[in-house]
Amino acid sequence: MTKEGIRKKISYNENQIGNYKDAISKKETQIINLENLKRKFSTLLYEFNCKHNTQNARISELNNLNYINSKIVSKYTSAMNGLVNGYEYRKACNEMYRAIDVINNQIRKLEMQIQSDNEAINKYSGNIDYWNRQMLNTNK
Repeated sequence: MTKEGIRKKISYNENQIGNYKDAISKKETQIINLENLKRKFSTLLYEFNCKHNTQNARISELNNLNYINSKIVSKYTSAMNGLVNGYEYRKACNEMYRAIDVINNQIRKLEMQIQSDNEAINKYSGNIDYWNRQMLNTNK
């Protein structure tokens, strides 16, 4: 092969490496954005649970009031307990946990793609090394 042909091969491999590095950079930016989104969901979940705990504490305080009609208090706290700890609360929590899981899965997927891209970069770098050695051995 001529030196010009080898230069073209080297150039091709360098372009491929550049393409993969660009792709990795975009994926790393996506990961950063997903990590920020995950942090927001985690904060939301924490705040949601704090408010939930506050509501439970308030309901418990009502049970401790001895001077109010116990039947009324009992029915009210039972209803509020169902509202605060019921299906809607569990559904909201589960959806937030599910969103965090989806984000984590997407991050793992991007990390695996980055690993694959790095392997491709290593392959093209090896090709460049090979063609550089060929260039040294070519007289044309």
